[in-house]
Amino acid sequence: GAHAELVVQVRQVLLDGQPAQINSPSAAMRAGIGLALVPEDRKTQGLILPMKVRENITLPTLGQAARAGFVSGSEERRRAAEMIGKLAIKTASGEVSVGTLSGGNQQKTAIAKWLLGQARVYLLYDLTRGIDVGTKQEIHRLLRELAAQGKAVMVISSDLPEALRVSDRIAVMREGKLVDIIPGSGATEEQVMALAAGVTGARRIAQAEQAAGAVASMEETTA
Repeated sequence: GAHAELVVQVRQVLLDGQPAQINSPSAAMRAGIGLALVPEDRKTQGLILPMKVRENITLPTLGQAARAGFVSGSEERRRAAEMIGKLAIKTASGEVSVGTLSGGNQQKTAIAKWLLGQARVYLLYDLTRGIDVGTKQEIHRLLRELAAQGKAVMVISSDLPEALRVSDRIAVMREGKLVDIIPGSGATEEQVMALAAGVTGARRIAQAEQAAGAVASMEETTA
């Protein structure tokens, strides 16, 4: 299937310059790697909708709320409440079904469970698709905060304007292959689309436009 093909094509994963062995979800979640995934379909892959908000948030790190092999209910509730407050998840309480929340608050819940685990690397697929503008801005702010903390944040997005807003670097793919990586600062939709479409000389055009923008900025500063 597609997953098997992806595994074959990924030759090596480096974390802090060192090879990371990732062959299972549990291996990805280990403290030495701390890889978090917020999948494209939050309803079927990112959350368990019939379960409570609290249960969804604490599920990946439930062992951290355990004492002598038994989960401490009070500790679990405390940890969930901390994330609900931190991400401003709009819910009557952590005890309601996550399926009753709005799309934006479901997405925040999907992110919260990985923040609770102190992940180091975040893989986020179409993170703000189908949510309101206000929540989208809150999530963008959260991404910037994670990056400022030294976390690695990779956003896979079909929303090009969003990619331009939140990215320090933009990796452009075409037919399943990496075409180029360009700086997010100063990048335009036209540059990215040209690279994705395989337009000859797109890289040189992008560099020229960014250089011209830098010169114009310097002229405005010195004027």
